[in-house]
Amino acid sequence: MVETDETAIAVAGENTKLDEYLESLLKQPGDSLQLLEESRPFAFPGFVERARDDTQVNIHQEVERFLRFQFAQLEPFGIAFSPLSPKEQRKEAAVVRKIVKSKYDSSLRDQRRVVLEEYERFSNIRETLYTLNTTGDLSPAFPVPISCISDLAVTAPVAFPLNREKRFTNFVCDLNPTFPFANFFQIFNPPSGFRRKTTMKGNEFIPPSLAQILPAAKKGFDQVAIFTPYLNEVWERWPLPKKGMAANAVAPPVTEVDPFLFGFISGSPFMIFLGRWARTSIVPHTDEMIAETIGFLQEHRSELINRIITSATPWYDPTNPHPEVNHWRRTRQLLTHDLRVTITNMVNASMSGKLLPYLRGVLPPSTPK
Repeated sequence: MVETDETAIAVAGENTKLDEYLESLLKQPGDSLQLLEESRPFAFPGFVERARDDTQVNIHQEVERFLRFQFAQLEPFGIAFSPLSPKEQRKEAAVVRKIVKSKYDSSLRDQRRVVLEEYERFSNIRETLYTLNTTGDLSPAFPVPISCISDLAVTAPVAFPLNREKRFTNFVCDLNPTFPFANFFQIFNPPSGFRRKTTMKGNEFIPPSLAQILPAAKKGFDQVAIFTPYLNEVWERWPLPKKGMAANAVAPPVTEVDPFLFGFISGSPFMIFLGRWARTSIVPHTDEMIAETIGFLQEHRSELINRIITSATPWYDPTNPHPEVNHWRRTRQLLTHDLRVTITNMVNASMSGKLLPYLRGVLPPSTPK
């Protein structure tokens, strides 16, 4: 049995609706409680494997409950939280536009825009989730507490954002605004605005049933990304600055381990697990994937830090009140120290079973060796 997520409970105490929603998730029949608890640490292979077998969980109802929670402000506009046909959706959209036009006068021009944008977001997310449910790809535990972003990142640290024009790395760092997590995540995902464009080279191509929902998902979610354990990608993201410059590390082979697809809504206490796929029927345990990440950091620490420092890339610090203005560009000596401390502390915390609390900022840093 995994311990309760204290962060999610703390947030729930500040928000009655969130508190009620989380409590209702915990009261689901069958294996749902265990499914929810397994999100710490992030055990989505179990979610996916058992999602279609747990007949006691009505995923359709779970989607409706989530939509009612996330988009409660839209309920007075007469929207449907159940799936609609294209014709019904066009009719609903016309009704929402009519209400906005008739009830919001010119002094509320900005409110008109906000309502219509929120409705468009809602309709796209509704389409995404119900389509996944129809194809059998949606897990009953699809709303995952946002505090589990650390679990996701350390399990599959190399991300491929699909909303490429947006500041993805900064967005993820702000979801868990601690210095250790920001340093760790940027090692594998260079700060937004300085990302080298890379494409997925693994053989685990996305299934058609998931690929078809991406257009609607990218319109509805603020960020949609594929998280992978393709550790070798880090060398392309931090290339050697000069030709002929020798590398101290040898890039590991492509890790053929199944990726994860997630959607994110700004300000939501949940991230949405949209799917996972695999080239083979062998699904690795997440603790094995985490061990690979830590082992990679430990083995290649010096080479990683060297490449990051020589790139002269500004470093994002979500703990700073004005991260866009101050402390973006640290001295090489200071950034070298910070990265060395972060990696060393991650290795030590992993050995003592306290890796996730450290990344969340719960544990104080230890002295690097």
